[in-house]
Amino acid sequence: MIAGLQALNEAQATLIVTLNKQVAASQAEVAILKNKKNSGNSHTPPSKDENRVKKNQSLRKPTDLKIGGQPGHEGKTLECRSVVEDVVKHSVSFCNSCGNDLTATAEIIVASRQVLDIPTIVLQCTEHQVYKRVCSCGHHMQGSFPTYANAAIQYGPNTEALVGYLHTRQYLPYQRTKEFLQDVMKLPISTGGINNILQRLAGKAQLAYEQIKQRIEQATVVGADETSMNINGKLN
Repeated sequence: MIAGLQALNEAQATLIVTLNKQVAASQAEVAILKNKKNSGNSHTPPSKDENRVKKNQSLRKPTDLKIGGQPGHEGKTLECRSVVEDVVKHSVSFCNSCGNDLTATAEIIVASRQVLDIPTIVLQCTEHQVYKRVCSCGHHMQGSFPTYANAAIQYGPNTEALVGYLHTRQYLPYQRTKEFLQDVMKLPISTGGINNILQRLAGKAQLAYEQIKQRIEQATVVGADETSMNINGKLN
């Protein structure tokens, strides 16, 4: 009887030691998981977070349609042009077999390929000069500068139009517009210069703006979206 109880106690003591080790290991593992670095408590990027929600996952339901354009979809395949700006001839001047000179031999075109590309952008400076002439009657006649050339040096109408397009239509901020003009166009311009151009364009559009405003005020029905606007620090 006593020997049986002693054996039971020893078995229970061994089991308790084993269970204590398992509990300690589990607690250590839980501590690691709780304190594991993620994008919320460290500089770890969100892409490294485990079990992260895929925000860009498409909600579109799968279909049996094939990938790509569907039947009836209008394509935009490049087409060869009938008028080209430049032609580059790729001729041969000698025979690879016998080495004879072929420069005086008539050649026949066998194939052609077209490459659409943007020409090298080079900043162009145009100087406007005003001259005068004296008539035999003694009257002095003098030419005049175009309306857009009203300073000793300035940006041309094409540059102003491009700045307006990039900012108003493509929503480029001043700094990125400046970088594009400097890096691609080699055009030296500051953010202040961009602002001045936009102010001039706004002045030119003021008449059309007022006409549109009047027509909207007089219209029976006005279509508008529900996009909010920040006015004086408040969302309206």
